[in-house]
Amino acid sequence: MLHGEHVTLRAIEREDLPVLHELLDDDLELMARASDTPARPASLAELEHRFEERLEESDPRTMRFVVDVDEELIGECELHFIDHFQRTCHLGITLGRAYWSKGFGQDAVRALVDFAFRDLAMRKVGLEVLADDERAVGAYSKAGFVEEGRLRAHAWFDGEIHDTLVMGILREPCESGRQDSVEETGRVVRPGDAPTMAEADCMVHPRCARFAGRAELPLPCNRRVPTDPTGPQLRGP
Repeated sequence: MLHGEHVTLRAIEREDLPVLHELLDDDLELMARASDTPARPASLAELEHRFEERLEESDPRTMRFVVDVDEELIGECELHFIDHFQRTCHLGITLGRAYWSKGFGQDAVRALVDFAFRDLAMRKVGLEVLADDERAVGAYSKAGFVEEGRLRAHAWFDGEIHDTLVMGILREPCESGRQDSVEETGRVVRPGDAPTMAEADCMVHPRCARFAGRAELPLPCNRRVPTDPTGPQLRGP
């Protein structure tokens, strides 16, 4: 299991499927936001069938989790497109509507990113999100992701074509810390200085307190590694 400040991420069990079906798969708007394919109603039996297929033919490029808060299942998340050669992967998360705007999504994303960097030796985690989904974009930004590009007229949602943002978070800024030499960066860093965009990747991580300009807590970054329940590919929170 993975633990955030408030959430727990754990493997999906067969008994989770009815809850996930009621929470997520009956909501076509949620499914449309979470998938690049047309949203359609899915029966519990279909969900169970996909679950059995994935047990028989596990995809090493995908790791799925359910999101619990105080032992209550509130959504699901995953890492997909895991590439151990390039050391990159993509992230997706979907929470039930009742759990939006409570900080649970950011907490789950941070725990998943930390797992990708620390335990899977990933050097970058990426995602795609509808550009005009201000709630999702804001949540990812607060979790440390930065915009890397825009795919124009890329996604069909709610009867219209939308731009998609490509966002990512890197492991390297946290690994190197803010103590880069002047010869390498051309910048002298003093306590309280505002971070650069690259350094902002680390500010959200609780173990990298020194990135927040708190000189009284000169903590090192503890990340020691250098650098498809069930449902469609996930895109947004």
